[in-house]
Amino acid sequence: MFLNLRINMLDLLIALSKGIDLVSPELAGHHRRVAYIALRLAREAGLSKEGQSEVFVAGLVHDSGALEDTKNLVDFEASSIHLQGHAEVGFHLLKDFQPLAQVAKIVRHHHAHWAETRSEDIPLASHIVHLADRIAILVDYDQCVLSQVPSILKRISDHEGGRFMPELVQVFRHMARKEVFWLYLKNIDSFFSRVDPESSYNIELNNEQLLALSDLFRVIIDFRCQFTSSHSYCVGEIAETLAAYNGYSENELAIMRVAGNLHDIGKLIVPLDILNKDGKLDPAERLLMNTHAFHTADILGQIKSLGPLHDWAAFHHERLDGNGYPFHLSGAQLPLGSRIMAVADIFTALVEDRPYRKGLDLEEARSIMLNLSDEGGIDARLVGLLFSHSTEVFDRLVKARELTDTKYREFRLMINATKAALDPQASAQPLEPRYG
Repeated sequence: MFLNLRINMLDLLIALSKGIDLVSPELAGHHRRVAYIALRLAREAGLSKEGQSEVFVAGLVHDSGALEDTKNLVDFEASSIHLQGHAEVGFHLLKDFQPLAQVAKIVRHHHAHWAETRSEDIPLASHIVHLADRIAILVDYDQCVLSQVPSILKRISDHEGGRFMPELVQVFRHMARKEVFWLYLKNIDSFFSRVDPESSYNIELNNEQLLALSDLFRVIIDFRCQFTSSHSYCVGEIAETLAAYNGYSENELAIMRVAGNLHDIGKLIVPLDILNKDGKLDPAERLLMNTHAFHTADILGQIKSLGPLHDWAAFHHERLDGNGYPFHLSGAQLPLGSRIMAVADIFTALVEDRPYRKGLDLEEARSIMLNLSDEGGIDARLVGLLFSHSTEVFDRLVKARELTDTKYREFRLMINATKAALDPQASAQPLEPRYG
């Protein structure tokens, strides 16, 4: 199916974990730091190589379920009630992707308090990730990290035998004596550039795994907001359709679908109040929104052997006349796959609902896109091709919307049920149908 991209699963997870960090400025580097601490704890505690690999990867994705409110993630004193919800959501996100099935179980319990769950079947790995997560948020990374060690040790020790497993706190005390532990924690890029975690997840993804993993992250990207819940899937659907009209091979069509799933990963930096704003964005909000294309390019640019997938996903806001963003590429600098993605993205955005307007009809979308192509912004041939097959394209779009709307509603019901189980007073987000 796919071209031989040779994409390494661990490389992909490390890069995409930076996307999860974008959700809050306070989380910069957080997932990689938790993965690093968890790996060190697992090694010191004598876990097997496989066990070390699992806690490392669990650290990389442990907060993947935190799609909305992130303020509790960096509050050391936050109760387990306020933290367990996103852990449960993360479990449901990850569990059906077979290579991460065991990791999902670790994520599910990574905020379990040791004293409260001693009689339960909680994986040791979950307690390791829990401790690693709490250590990571206690550090002020703008200050000298070594001067903070005594206070961090005290905060953790104060909860020994309560929140944290005593044996793991002992392991942490031993680790904390080594300056190199803290210096790599602060300079996390150095750790990831120099140290090979020897993970069993250092494997090349097969065809189905690459598509499934990109689809998992598509949900993380799009399901934060009702109005984006179908966007990436629909962009991938339209881009794949246009690519087929252009004679792309089955391999290339599969890559286009993955690129569609990941093209907006940089949008995780955009706050929910902007995504849900009931009106047009002001200039400052628009500038922040426009940074998402850079972050997509930056995240995907860290993945080895990505081939054309990077450019197809990352350049979806570039324009043929050089007036796009963020790189201002033009003409021959933009491969056909990137031009296809740009047309698919614009068309999808025009015909889908926004908080401040209903989706446009085909004729309205056609008029706007013809103007853009006449101005030299997007590929006129692709626009003509799109609308010469408008019936087929729109039919595929409607089916894609129906599929993703159903999955979004199921996902939101799961989140609401999780909130209600943990906190009966929690308010549930309403489930208004988006289309039809």
